[in-house]
Amino acid sequence: GDTTKKYPLYFAYGYHPYFSFEGKKVDDLVLKTNVHQLVELDPKTNLPVLTDGKLTYDKVETIIKDGEPIKAELNHLFFFDESKAGDQEPLFKLIDPVEKVGVEIVSNIANERKNVNLCYWQIFTLPDRTSIAIEPMTSPADSFNIEFPKHVVTLKDENDFKDANWEIRIINV
Repeated sequence: GDTTKKYPLYFAYGYHPYFSFEGKKVDDLVLKTNVHQLVELDPKTNLPVLTDGKLTYDKVETIIKDGEPIKAELNHLFFFDESKAGDQEPLFKLIDPVEKVGVEIVSNIANERKNVNLCYWQIFTLPDRTSIAIEPMTSPADSFNIEFPKHVVTLKDENDFKDANWEIRIINV
């Protein structure tokens, strides 16, 4: 190949942590978030539903009821709209309301070095309801086929780099 040409590299990535509380089912826990939109997924493929080639959104409240135990079977994608965020960072809190303890998963948009936004979040409950995945991601699934390159990360050349941060914290509530 021609080594004098510089081509951009497009990519997407996510993390897949699972959480459980000893002796608890997901049904005993409360999920709280500040994300802005639910991205509709096709139940057969788990890929985002597109309308005119664009992502289809719904209200987060259709799935997550603030302060109520998790009753839904979750395999959903959520979106944190930075244009609506102000100085907030996207976060999810998984809380055991009986023990008054929880875990907070947050993506650090405010980090000065960070230049990759983990603004998509896939939430998945296992069929046995013993744990829940709360997965920060750069892009929705199949992002190379959705309004490309809007939902992917781009490295422009060998001097470019990308950095993203997210944290898991134990919290008392």
